[in-house]
Amino acid sequence: MRKYQYYNTNDDNDRDGYTANWMAQTFTPEYSHIIGSVKLKLFRVGDPETITVSIKATTGGEPVGADLCSGTIEGMDLTDNSNGEWYEISLGDGFDLTAGVQYAIVVRAPSGDASNKVSWRADITSPTYTGGTYCATSDSGVDWDTYADVDCMFEEWGVGPASPQTVVWGNLYKSQISAEKIEEAITRLIQSHEDDPDAHVEVGESLYSHKASAIIDHIIASIIEDKIKIGAVDFTKLALDKMFLATCFESLDGWIGKDGDPGGFAQTSLFGCELRSDNDINDEYYLTSETYGTGEIIDFTKNPFFQTTVQAETNTSQLIYITVGLDKYFGFKISNGTLYAVHEDGGGEIATEITGITITDWNVYRAIYNDTDSKIYFYVNGVLEATHDTDLPAGTDAFIFYYYVQTLAAATRAIYIRDLLVMFDR
Repeated sequence: MRKYQYYNTNDDNDRDGYTANWMAQTFTPEYSHIIGSVKLKLFRVGDPETITVSIKATTGGEPVGADLCSGTIEGMDLTDNSNGEWYEISLGDGFDLTAGVQYAIVVRAPSGDASNKVSWRADITSPTYTGGTYCATSDSGVDWDTYADVDCMFEEWGVGPASPQTVVWGNLYKSQISAEKIEEAITRLIQSHEDDPDAHVEVGESLYSHKASAIIDHIIASIIEDKIKIGAVDFTKLALDKMFLATCFESLDGWIGKDGDPGGFAQTSLFGCELRSDNDINDEYYLTSETYGTGEIIDFTKNPFFQTTVQAETNTSQLIYITVGLDKYFGFKISNGTLYAVHEDGGGEIATEITGITITDWNVYRAIYNDTDSKIYFYVNGVLEATHDTDLPAGTDAFIFYYYVQTLAAATRAIYIRDLLVMFDR
C-alpha cells in the first residue's frame, strides 16, 4: 500500500472522543484509489474500550450516512502518554475513493466516558491541510460542527486506482500466438514432469543428492519382494536394543501353571495352547511367566508391548485376563461377555469397555505402553479401541505375562491361545 492524503506534523494539542462525542477529520483524495487503512496519532485516558474508526461520505464538509468501511482498535492497546503514538487501523475490504470527493475519518469510543476516552493529536495553532478540517459531534453523528482552525494527525493508505474488472490470469492465453491458456499450460507441464522418470536425477539436483546420500525414504511396503534376495538380511542387521519373546506355545517350558484347587489345566498343541478351568463355581486356572533374578523383569519405563491371538470358548459366566504384569499390569479383561481395556498400578483397576468384538472369534489383542508420551494404546484386530493416560503402572513387575480364566458358574470355561509376542527395550 502507499500513502495518499495525510497531515502528520505540528501537532500541539489533542481532541477527545467518548460515548456520543465523536471526532472526525475530513480529507479529499487527489487520486482515485482503494483505501485500506488509516494511521492516526492517538493516546488514551483510562480505558475507552473498543474504538471504532470508519470512513464516511460528507455533505457540506460534514460526515454523513453509514460507514463506507471500518475497523477497530482496543483502547488499552494505546499509549497513555499524552504525546501520543501512531497506530494503523485496518479498514477491512476498504472502499473505492473518488478523486476530488471529500470523505471523513470518524473516530468514536461508544463505551467510554469523560474519564475513559480516546484522544487524537491535533494542530490547533496553524493547521495547513487544505483538503479538509476537524469536525465534532455530541449526539453520535446526528449534528456536526466543523473547526477550520484545527486539523488532526492522520495518514490514509491504500492501493489504486481501483481495477474496472477482475482478471483471472489463469484464463489468459499464454502468448498472443497461442490458443493454450496459462492454467492449461501449467497443468500440462506439471504432468509432463511427473511422467519423467529422470526428473531431478542429474548431478546437482535434489534426487541425485538424496540418492548419493542414501537418504531417500521408502513408503511402507514399497520395497518389493524380488528386490531382497534370500539370505540377504543377516543378524547384524537386526535391532539389538529390544528384548522380545515370540512363541506359538510349542511347549510350556518357562511357564508356571496354577497348583491346587479350585483349578484346571493347560495343554499345548501345534500352534497354540488351551487354558481351561474346572467346572465348579470360582474354579480358576492361569499361566504366568514369573521371572527369577532381574534380567527379564517388566520395567514400565522400557515401553513394553504385547500381541496375542486369543479365542474364548463361551461368552458368559467367566472372568478372563490377558495382561503384561500381574500386580501392576496392562492388557485386556473379559467379564462375562464384555471386553475391557485395563491397567492397574496398585490403586485400583482402570477399565474401558470395548464394544463390537465377538470374543468367541479369534481376535488379535495388542497393547503398547509408550513411556515417552505416558499413554497405553489398546488395539483389537489392528483397530485402536482405547487409550489410557492416567494412573499408569510405574516401576516394575516380576511377571512378564499372565493368562487367567475363572468360571463364575458351575461349568468349565476355557480360552484358546494361538501365539504371543512380547517386546520391551533392553
